[in-house]
Amino acid sequence: VMPNITELKLLFPERSNTDIANQLFKSNVEMLVVKKGIQGVSAYTQDFKYEIKAYQLDNIASSIGAGDAFNAGFIAGILGKEGIKRCLAMGAAMGAFACMGFSSYAMLPSRIELNNFLAGRKGIIR
Repeated sequence: VMPNITELKLLFPERSNTDIANQLFKSNVEMLVVKKGIQGVSAYTQDFKYEIKAYQLDNIASSIGAGDAFNAGFIAGILGKEGIKRCLAMGAAMGAFACMGFSSYAMLPSRIELNNFLAGRKGIIR
């Protein structure tokens, strides 16, 4: 389950994210991923809580599509059998790239570009 923090609080008012996660686990949900915009993202499993910070941008062209881009990056990581922290980083990077352009997908990187970005490499390879 991958809501943003606003959606989560609308569905479960006045409850902590940990309590919400524990309730969802009783319904066979394996993971709760809470997108918190510039505050980053948290993922809850039955055994662990993972958190990463958001990538900070000097200028945001538009945040439309950032959540969807996060989801795409995170799910690509899951399908690629990456660890949860790596999946979160992939999602966060994709969300940040989405905010750099005025359309929801114009600035999204290729998989090679995403991997280079996450590895800290400079330059764009296509």
